[in-house]
Amino acid sequence: MGKYAIIGFGNAGINCLKAIREIGSDAQVMVYAGEASASASNPMLTTYYSGGKTDYDGMFPHGSAAEICERFKANLNYETVVDLKSATRELVLSNGERAFFDKILIATGASPFIPIKGHVDPKKIFVMRTPADAEKLKFHLDPIPKTAIVAGGSMVGIKVCEVLNDAGSKVVLTDMENRIFPLAAFPCVSDAVMNKLKEKGIALKFGSALLSVANIEEGVRATFADESTSVVDMVVICVGVTANIKFVGDEVENDRGILVKDTMETSAPGIYAAGDCVRMRGDKSIIGLWANAAYQGQTAGYNMAGKEAHYSGNIPHNITHFMNMDFIGIGDPVQDGEIIDFGVQNCSTMYKALVKDGEVKCVNVLGNVNGSGPLRNFFTARLRGENTELTPEMKGLLAFQGVNDNFIQLLERK
Repeated sequence: MGKYAIIGFGNAGINCLKAIREIGSDAQVMVYAGEASASASNPMLTTYYSGGKTDYDGMFPHGSAAEICERFKANLNYETVVDLKSATRELVLSNGERAFFDKILIATGASPFIPIKGHVDPKKIFVMRTPADAEKLKFHLDPIPKTAIVAGGSMVGIKVCEVLNDAGSKVVLTDMENRIFPLAAFPCVSDAVMNKLKEKGIALKFGSALLSVANIEEGVRATFADESTSVVDMVVICVGVTANIKFVGDEVENDRGILVKDTMETSAPGIYAAGDCVRMRGDKSIIGLWANAAYQGQTAGYNMAGKEAHYSGNIPHNITHFMNMDFIGIGDPVQDGEIIDFGVQNCSTMYKALVKDGEVKCVNVLGNVNGSGPLRNFFTARLRGENTELTPEMKGLLAFQGVNDNFIQLLERK
């Protein structure tokens, strides 16, 4: 029968459990969900709750952890795992209990990174990752802060800017990079996004990292790498995350994230890992995306239950909606090739692609995009090397969006 443990119950852990049951395994599965309010949630949906665009349950697209475990016949435990004995596959819990398993999945995700010096005042300094973070920010929007700094030009950071801007705050978006979305957008697209933000009244301070904060009577004094300072009512940190793997120790090979094979197995036999705590061998860093976590968790679940499966690797892909426009970024924009415009002139939506040797390597779309999900799925499949064809409906959608015939023909090449 087998006895399995899933540590962490976000998208990776949920899809692991689903995969185990999908192939008919009747193994005993124990889910260690850790923080009850964070399990089964989608970090990107937290900003929608803080901004009043969804209710609390809207942050949990799969349902609650208890509902999922009941549906897929797993036992649920909210104790935290504090130690892992990889040689014997033993887990030590925060209450002192110990348990042994045949297979273990580590899917503990990541926590916000706060790269600043100084005391973090919970009433003035915020992060955005979990439902608890979303609740906290929502609570402190009443009364509305007059001024705020959002540190980190990430997909989450730009959504937090939108929430604060809509609430009526005067917002400054800052980042140590010289432009927004440097790992997802071409420079020309970054410029367009930054211009859109400025049109909405958001001030930009790029190329100078936030170094420290200090609590003062007037609010928070923020100091930047260029030695400039600013006093605001609120600071929200969205600069990145660190993998939650302290309990793993050195017995499982890791480097800023747990290193895994394409089966999602770690260096320790019988122990798997998936999601935002994982760095695939060959990747420069963790690529913590919702879809990646789902596929990684599924791959791990299949292999744990005896069905051979291989993860085809991470494709950087982002899709986000902010300030009445969409951004789609598929592939790595920082590589050799020619950046071409594949949209028609005078179109409200920007279309850019990086092409090398007649193949599309990266795509950026910015504007009001109808059918953004199918577009992302098609481009991602193509970049993975899958023999995906353009359906007549997709051709019509691309043409309606202003994509020119030459680019559609390029996409149709085998």
